[in-house]
Amino acid sequence: MKAFLIIINFAHDLFTGMWTSSILVMYLLNRKVNARALFAAEFHEITKLFFWLGILSIAVIAGTGWVRFVYYKPEKDGSEETKKNLLIFKHVLFTGIFILGTFLAYRWTFS
Repeated sequence: MKAFLIIINFAHDLFTGMWTSSILVMYLLNRKVNARALFAAEFHEITKLFFWLGILSIAVIAGTGWVRFVYYKPEKDGSEETKKNLLIFKHVLFTGIFILGTFLAYRWTFS
């Protein structure tokens, strides 16, 4: 079970980075498309690929996050309440970032 949770944690972090990279690539491609209209169709196809990779990443992040939630065991070092509050804050913040980033990616891809 411990090896499974290590792999889940790794996948969760890996796909979070993949989502972030996908959004960054789409942003950079969007800037290039505006500068070079000649290659707009090619850039648009690449942007679509990165958009769907981002959506796949969110699905993996949510799935692995659920597993992490189910098997979460707080440490017993006296700081459980602080860690719990920071974990909640982090997830609320990142949920907002994921929603905004995915909305922008959707606009760049399909508008």
